[in-house]
Amino acid sequence: LAALFVLATAAGAEDAAIASGLTAGERAWIAAHGEVVIALDDGNPPLNERQPGGGFAGISVDYVQLIAAKAGLHVRLVGATWNEALRRALAHEVDGIMSAKNTAERRAHLDFSVPYTETALAVATRRGFPAVARLADLAQARIALVRGTVRTPILRQQCPTATLIEVDTVQEAVGLVSAERADAFFDELPVVQHVLDRNLVGGLRIALLFFSEAGRQHLGIRNDWPELVAIIDKAIAAITPAEHRAIRMRWLPQIEGAAVQRDPGLDDGERAWLAGHPLVRVAVDKDWAPIEWRAEDGAMQGMASDYLERIGTMLGIRFEIDDEPSWQVQFGKLRTRQTDMAACLVDTPQRREFLAFTAPYIAFPIVIFAKDGTGYIHELGDLAGRTVAVQQDYAEEELLRHDHPELDLLRVESTRAGIQALHSGRAAAFVTCLPTASQRLLETGDQGVRVVGETPYSYRLSMAVRSDWPELRGILAKALAAIPPEERDAIRNRWVHLTWQPGFSLRSLWQAAAAASAVLALFLLWNQRLRREVRRRRLVEDSLRANQQHLEAARLEAERLSRQAEAANRTKSEFLASMSHEIRTPLNAVLGYAQMLGRDPALSAAQRGAVATINRSGEHLLALITDILEMSRIEAGRSTCDVEDFDLPALVEDLRSLFLLRARDKGLALTVAFAPGLPRYLRSDQRKLRQILVNLLANAVKFTVTGAIAIVVEHAAGQLRVAVRDSGPGIAPDELAGLFQPFVQVGPARGRAGGSGLGLAISRGFARTLGGELSATSGVGQGSTFTVTVPAAVVD
Repeated sequence: LAALFVLATAAGAEDAAIASGLTAGERAWIAAHGEVVIALDDGNPPLNERQPGGGFAGISVDYVQLIAAKAGLHVRLVGATWNEALRRALAHEVDGIMSAKNTAERRAHLDFSVPYTETALAVATRRGFPAVARLADLAQARIALVRGTVRTPILRQQCPTATLIEVDTVQEAVGLVSAERADAFFDELPVVQHVLDRNLVGGLRIALLFFSEAGRQHLGIRNDWPELVAIIDKAIAAITPAEHRAIRMRWLPQIEGAAVQRDPGLDDGERAWLAGHPLVRVAVDKDWAPIEWRAEDGAMQGMASDYLERIGTMLGIRFEIDDEPSWQVQFGKLRTRQTDMAACLVDTPQRREFLAFTAPYIAFPIVIFAKDGTGYIHELGDLAGRTVAVQQDYAEEELLRHDHPELDLLRVESTRAGIQALHSGRAAAFVTCLPTASQRLLETGDQGVRVVGETPYSYRLSMAVRSDWPELRGILAKALAAIPPEERDAIRNRWVHLTWQPGFSLRSLWQAAAAASAVLALFLLWNQRLRREVRRRRLVEDSLRANQQHLEAARLEAERLSRQAEAANRTKSEFLASMSHEIRTPLNAVLGYAQMLGRDPALSAAQRGAVATINRSGEHLLALITDILEMSRIEAGRSTCDVEDFDLPALVEDLRSLFLLRARDKGLALTVAFAPGLPRYLRSDQRKLRQILVNLLANAVKFTVTGAIAIVVEHAAGQLRVAVRDSGPGIAPDELAGLFQPFVQVGPARGRAGGSGLGLAISRGFARTLGGELSATSGVGQGSTFTVTVPAAVVD
């Protein structure tokens, strides 16, 4: 009955990704148990299915392989029907079961891992069947589903009057719908889509995606092995977003046109409360764009409105917006419970006297606005004794009255009134939420007011419910938690996005990027000419020493050339200082606009690719400019030391952690060796030392294909010595002389690295600035060793 498939993984704890996070008891448990046998439904594609050539494949199989590899477990899979696999797991004939749902009945025999993935449940209907927005819309329908699963109680709860037809396989369910003996069938989305695609079933479509706890995939493990559950949970926690994404892209379909329902997981008491309260009255601010406001046609707009719409659909209740135009009046109605809740409100101690708050779901900074020409305001205390506008009954008024009594607060009714107070001179500053004031300024084209300072506060907006309705607070908290991050991002991007910037286009981005590139090319050309001029001066000075008979004439010529070179260097420095601003400023603007544009959901795939290219090119240009400026400071002798006390082992371990994942991705070992008696605290320029080591480790990881990288740390006679050794291809002896020259690449870096050739030159410059040296030894096929030695006093 059962086919066998062995997932062989490295059993040694050293090879497992989470070995360092396991306890001694957990490592001992793994060593004591030769294999773990996991049962699965081998006819449930694409979650798990038997392969024609033997073995198993599917989403859950991929996850079990990954979990086993990370934990250092040896797992064997056995296939059966779902009911047989579940029976064997409950009887402890096997050690666990895949794709299991966590139910009270099963918890008597099994412990459950945390979810390793989540999939939607799907309703498939014949084309032409009435639209299905919620499971409740199937109240009079005939629904086919596989018997013995948690999907049966979901349907009995969501549409209790529907006729349920339980079958043994999804294929049977599809056949019933195709033959019009059932109106719909209900199963996990990957399974439904796979059956429709593989069997080329025509006339059927996926009508609804239902997200709930039932869509979360767990491993059910025999409950006398708690150690195994803990090990598996740690392995699941170690799965990276990229690994999750790779598995989902391989197996899960992209569904378009289907309605989406998310189940917040309410209990019976909460569902009963909603049944008795189908209408909830909501207080909103009619003039608080982009968070919430009333449009010209009277409809509510903004982020809060989108959240209310989604939650209303999810819960099956209606939110009634109060028509009162004044927020101050509406806030009073909240106190007297003439309205039931506010969609967006900051949680403060005073408000908690009559309101109960959910966790914040929207956040924006509170900043200081003032008229153009006002200097930067470092902190709110700088406004002591001056008039500061705040919106009446908003959170910032309460915060400033409590924390800054030295401010003279001017209460205004709206964002518009606060900006007018600045223009009229009635207020020196306006403290408010960044996006609301920014949108008002953009809509009116007002360029006379700008942000002049930050505050330690932010708008962390929650839904606020009358305090005698704690049930509704809990229900809203669950509903908010059920809205996934991608939907939250879509809501934010819909209302806080680039369309507020007039005249912006992708073409203008390319033009700006091209202009910045042209300026940078001129800058590099000039810099190279200046370098040649300096070299010429040095040649002339050498010639003077060798030709004493022309001493006087040559001296005069040398002085002339020296003056020219010094003038050129001064011009170069002025040019660099100017370019640091003139290139960075538009380039940062380009990158900023590109990042904002990249969040626009209306972009096509090709346009997104173009924006991504702009971002990568801009970041490369910024890094290159920074390196050139640093090299110029070193050449001009203007690089200085910033000496401080620092923790040497912590610095080295931090650098190892920074490069460990990159090394592991290439299959490289990265080790650290501390000399005996190494002092912990030293005094030197930690920033420059860190930059040197970052450059050396980055080069080692980049050019080492196989083997290992070692960091060796020593301290003796007041000198810190750090060596970075790699097993890379090495460098020929005749190329070592040019290794630290600016804009020079040697060995494997030539034509392959894509860098500027400045990293090692800057690193040696830093070492010499610190009074030390950076050297290298290498040989072709023998790897390389880079050693930095700098003075560093021991700190007691």
